[in-house]
Amino acid sequence: MAWRNFTWATAIFVFSIVLRLWNLNTAGRTADEHALLAKGYNFAELFRKGDFSNRYWYESPDHPPLSHYIYGSVAAVDMVRWDELAKPSYPYATGDPVFTYDLTYSRLVSVLATSITVLLVFWLALKYFSFFTAVASALVLAMIPHLLGYSQLVAHENLVILFFTATAFAYLNYFVKPTKLNIVLSGILTGLLLEIKQSNILVFLLLFGGCVIWKRFNIRQIGLIGLIAVLTFFVLWPMPWLHVREFISYNYDFWFKDGGRTPTVLFGRTMGAPFIFYGVAFLVTTPLLVLLLTFKGLLIKKNKTLWFVTLWFLVPFGLSFFHHRQHMVRYIIQFYSPLAILAGISLESLKYRRILLGVLTVYMLFILTKISPFYTNYFNELVGGINTVYSHRLFLLGEWGEGLRNPGLYLERNAPDKSLVGLALNPGDNLLYKSPNLKYEKFDPARKYDFVVVNYFNVIRMGFDESILDKDYDVVYREKADGADLARVYQRK
Repeated sequence: MAWRNFTWATAIFVFSIVLRLWNLNTAGRTADEHALLAKGYNFAELFRKGDFSNRYWYESPDHPPLSHYIYGSVAAVDMVRWDELAKPSYPYATGDPVFTYDLTYSRLVSVLATSITVLLVFWLALKYFSFFTAVASALVLAMIPHLLGYSQLVAHENLVILFFTATAFAYLNYFVKPTKLNIVLSGILTGLLLEIKQSNILVFLLLFGGCVIWKRFNIRQIGLIGLIAVLTFFVLWPMPWLHVREFISYNYDFWFKDGGRTPTVLFGRTMGAPFIFYGVAFLVTTPLLVLLLTFKGLLIKKNKTLWFVTLWFLVPFGLSFFHHRQHMVRYIIQFYSPLAILAGISLESLKYRRILLGVLTVYMLFILTKISPFYTNYFNELVGGINTVYSHRLFLLGEWGEGLRNPGLYLERNAPDKSLVGLALNPGDNLLYKSPNLKYEKFDPARKYDFVVVNYFNVIRMGFDESILDKDYDVVYREKADGADLARVYQRK
């Protein structure tokens, strides 16, 4: 039995790793990756030099630094040089680190973090449910399109789902068996989770909800978990405690003031994301069969453990009450772990469960093959898939700037040396793969270019009018996610 469990856990872990590695860099660089790495690199350099009095440790409120510490520990491997002329991301430096375009080694951290999360879900489901549920849950989690997409990027969310899953596992162990070890682990993991993103404070809803489910209100034990969490948080990031007023002011402005709300596109309308935004995002980006299994899992008669998993699934949607709603499921990504467990439990309750698990696996792999490598642009059958979303402009696509690697490579191979390339791109122009033999500048309608690169996000979200190119340019390359153009290359007629 133990050998079977170990063999399946290893196989699923390797499957998760391979699924993420085989096209790791194909989607290209995305927004925020450089910022996270540059900040991590700066932290690592200060640590290496022993410069703990530098103001940079204390004047960097967003986000808490654990992600930066972890990614920063490998950022130097992807760094190629120091640009002294660049606007510094490090306010007390005279430049900025320049990284390789693909960020391969830093992205391996993401691959490993999410694959460990898959492994944790396997062991949790095995311990508290069944072997079949463990296998099914882990396979579902490994193949969820949006999670797969983010696991190929340098992103806080990969560590959010890892530490949220580990913390939930520790809480469950504590409620089932409140030993000193489980109390200490719960406290440490809570502190580490809060050290990644402020929004993870919602994990306390899971802790207090567990107290209600098990009817155990041991003030001393819960207080000890909280104390250990605070001490862990303080040791790794003393800034909030030394600048309390500034820290509270920053987070109040960020989380509660309406002025910071970022417009999105919802069912074809540009608007500030409404209260239902994350619920809609969950409904339209979860593969339909998984969605149906999840709802069935929510309706199954519950014991205490299943009530806990259900609460774990619901807690991330608490971010709907804050105004800073955006980016579909990215900021609530931690709900995928309990979703996978609910789907696994539901699948086990069905007749011919092994056959159905095989069907589900083929279905998920088919989805991934069609949308590859742009997994974060997946939409399910409820809205007609990505092609309907694209043709009717129902939601944003390519909002992180993905899809600009291959257009850049096309220009490198096909554009004559010294060609002038106009960049009608949003997010920023630095996401396009650039050849040293070509000249690039921000697109100006009054100028004539040899080539122009346009991405879809700039059209739907920023309002760029692609029709102004029709008279003088022809489309010579399209970067597609299934049938949707994420980016186009135009050549002058």
